Amino acid sequence: MRLWIFAALLLASLAPAQRTVRVALCQIEVAADPETNLERIAAALQQAHTEHADLACFPEACLFGWTNPAAHAGATPIPGRFTDRLSALAKQHGLMVCCGLAEKDGEQLHNSVVLIDSDGALLLKHRKCNVLEELMQPPYAKGTGALDATVDTRFGRLGLLICADTFDDRVVAELAAQAPDLVLVPYGWAAPADAWPHHGDSLQAWVAHTARRCAAPVVGVDSVGSIHAGPWQGQVLGGQSPACDARGELLARLADRTAETRVVEVPLPGRAAREQRPHLLLTRDEVPGLTSLAAFRERVLDGPLRAPWQDLLAEVEREATLPPYTPFSQVGTRSEADAARGDRDWIVVHSTGRRILRAALAALVTDERRHAEAALHQIDAVLSRETWHEWQTEAHLQAYDFEADLRTGMFAADLGLAYDWLHPLLTGDERRRIVDGLDARAIQPYLRTVRNQSPWWFDARNNWLTVIVGGLGVCGMALGDDHPDAARLVAMALPRMRDYLSIYGPDGEFNESPPYANSSIKPALFFDALRYHRGDGSPSPEIATLQRHCHWLMYLTTPPGRTAGFGDGHPDYPPVTGPMRAVVAATGDATLAWHLRQYGAEPKFPVLDLLWTTDRVTPQLPATPLARAFPAHSGIVSSRDAWDPTHHTCTVFGIVGNPSINHSHPDPGALIVDGFGQRLVTDLGSVPYPEWSQRPHYYHFNQDGQNIVTFASRPLAWDKRSKARARLLDTEFDDRHGAAWSVETTPLYRDVTSLRRSVVHLLPRIIAVCDEIELPEADSIRLRWHLCDAPVLEDGGSFHIEVDGVRLAGLVSALGDPAASITTGRHRYAPPYDHSRTGVPLPQLREPYLDLTLDAARARLITLFAIQGPDDEPAIWQSGGADSWSIATAQGEVTVTVTSSALHVSGGSRVRSIALGD
Repeated sequence: MRLWIFAALLLASLAPAQRTVRVALCQIEVAADPETNLERIAAALQQAHTEHADLACFPEACLFGWTNPAAHAGATPIPGRFTDRLSALAKQHGLMVCCGLAEKDGEQLHNSVVLIDSDGALLLKHRKCNVLEELMQPPYAKGTGALDATVDTRFGRLGLLICADTFDDRVVAELAAQAPDLVLVPYGWAAPADAWPHHGDSLQAWVAHTARRCAAPVVGVDSVGSIHAGPWQGQVLGGQSPACDARGELLARLADRTAETRVVEVPLPGRAAREQRPHLLLTRDEVPGLTSLAAFRERVLDGPLRAPWQDLLAEVEREATLPPYTPFSQVGTRSEADAARGDRDWIVVHSTGRRILRAALAALVTDERRHAEAALHQIDAVLSRETWHEWQTEAHLQAYDFEADLRTGMFAADLGLAYDWLHPLLTGDERRRIVDGLDARAIQPYLRTVRNQSPWWFDARNNWLTVIVGGLGVCGMALGDDHPDAARLVAMALPRMRDYLSIYGPDGEFNESPPYANSSIKPALFFDALRYHRGDGSPSPEIATLQRHCHWLMYLTTPPGRTAGFGDGHPDYPPVTGPMRAVVAATGDATLAWHLRQYGAEPKFPVLDLLWTTDRVTPQLPATPLARAFPAHSGIVSSRDAWDPTHHTCTVFGIVGNPSINHSHPDPGALIVDGFGQRLVTDLGSVPYPEWSQRPHYYHFNQDGQNIVTFASRPLAWDKRSKARARLLDTEFDDRHGAAWSVETTPLYRDVTSLRRSVVHLLPRIIAVCDEIELPEADSIRLRWHLCDAPVLEDGGSFHIEVDGVRLAGLVSALGDPAASITTGRHRYAPPYDHSRTGVPLPQLREPYLDLTLDAARARLITLFAIQGPDDEPAIWQSGGADSWSIATAQGEVTVTVTSSALHVSGGSRVRSIALGD
């Protein structure tokens, strides 16, 4: 027993001691007279010195009071007369001092805070950003942010904010991104007299909130007394200054409305996460909730990840025999024309980055220098201006002429991660070579672009921001203290990446076309890297946002593995699973783990997917409804007959329509229908990319390439600047019977009185669509459906197609109009609109379509689809009388009836109806 006790004591003595700093919270009464206030500061410093404090923190605007307009005449510059007095007091008492001051800068007055070292040196100054202009005239000038609000000291990295700065999420995020060890916040926390003492609770809540956001302890020091001037004159400054640890737990709270100086022992989280390597996506040491290098090695060398790891090593060995990739390399599915021109397109840059990361990860895990040399060989080529003379693509360089763009962000993130993983195997010269190369090729061009060119992407809520700003942020995390601007890169990225997450709808909807949701890999990488950078294994609020988004992606996937392909992309776009792996690794979401097992077989980001392994999460079949509406952004409805692919026979996707969505097409109310794993009714996507101004001349980008109703070939009112959008009017979902919804698309058409599309999906494989049209006068009406094979026309408006043994039996009809015409055709690019934006001839895909056309002012158009599997007897739709049809199915006869007020679909015990317009 004594041996065990001795061993425990020995281990305890060897464990690193928790670093602390003794902070004096100097809650003084602030008068309107600077000399009186300086005397009170000196007295508080004397007490702090007597009680062996290391640092003393004072309230906001300590010399004149917070909203005292006399500061305009009496304040001095910083450094200046008043900071000289404070420096002398700091030196006299041997204390670091944080103090809120009014600062005169020309004609402007700033509400500032300074940090002065115990030798009297001015270490740091921060100007308040959230100045509450209405409380003093003339108001304080606004500071520019918190990008430079930290400084490294003997106590660690200290950060400064002032009072209402803590209300501004962007300012707090900028500070948090610099990973401070301690944040000091002078406050002027005022309220009417009858609000105290309870008003102190809200001060504590804000300090705790700021501590949690910064993952660092926060000391907030309020003054006592009253406001001397302005609209709040007479309001009470109530003290109750709080100090909270990095988790937001209260360490101390000072007296209510009474001057007090108290020394508090504040534990510091330390800087281990910034100093150790590796620390991004893998940790050197064990951290709960994060994957350690040792654990990862065990799983890939002789565990469940051995097979994909062996594949990665084989690829690293193969690539080691090849010359480095250059802009002229023929890789992947890259076109010969792009390779011949040496364009820095996405494919070659992505492939080059994957090659670097594969070799870097192999070096880290195996500890073999030859893998590090393979990574360095490709890194040196990328950093060389002779080999890679630009880190931009030709089209973007011509269009914008920025020094930094998408390729800059891609390379910055990939080389940054590689640097973090390679760090233990590199010499000092090799590290400097990479850091200096990143500085010259990415960091300084990026900072100059932001500073001098005000690029539109810096605050844009699209993938340019996540790739460029987020990529440089990941690079900053990776470089840490090895680069002087690293913390600044993270501080610039964090609030913007958080702001970007606001684009996701309340149910996880993406604000671009579904295939472009693959860009969510960038915020997933950024915020997962941030968890590791901070050494915090708990899922963050940002990861929770991405988790909702991943459930939206699950609904937009259909067997055997396709994404609902509305808008840009292509009809067979694979499931978007990249961000899911990060989410499952962070949250253990069993439903998403099931989705990944079904649809994540061919990862687009294999290195990240291997690190974000989900093998420890037991997959669980979704218990969520078979149909859901996602009304935000484009608005999408998803309906299926089963989640399990072995029982799945039908998926129907419907879009509402919103022209302001990036990468969308004019397709309000359009449908996609899949059956037995085959595309049947399809969205054509937009595989080629012509010049932006010419896109309306290509059928992929105009109304001719959509499954919708159009009028006399008039273009839709599809303007990205417009606030008009279609409306989801009604939804009815039932896992036993099926789904029904209706969409009002009138706002997106010109000269249309009313246009509504109603859809019924009767489980398992019947789809009925009714388009109701009202025009100001008779006009040419066309309903178009894009089918995955040329349709065979039959009598009475019936038709069918067959795709690999799966048959779609259809019918189109204009109710009460026997003159309606049904024809078929195929698309074709016509000169001069038959080339890509780089002049490459476009392949003639010749996609088939079916049209119903008529001339009328009012019409109801009915479309019916029945999916028949390989084992089903072929059947066609039969007329059952006025506005009624039926078809034989494996589940029995199904009948569709259109009345004046509703669309009814019934078969056996299943019934599904939806109301129609008047």
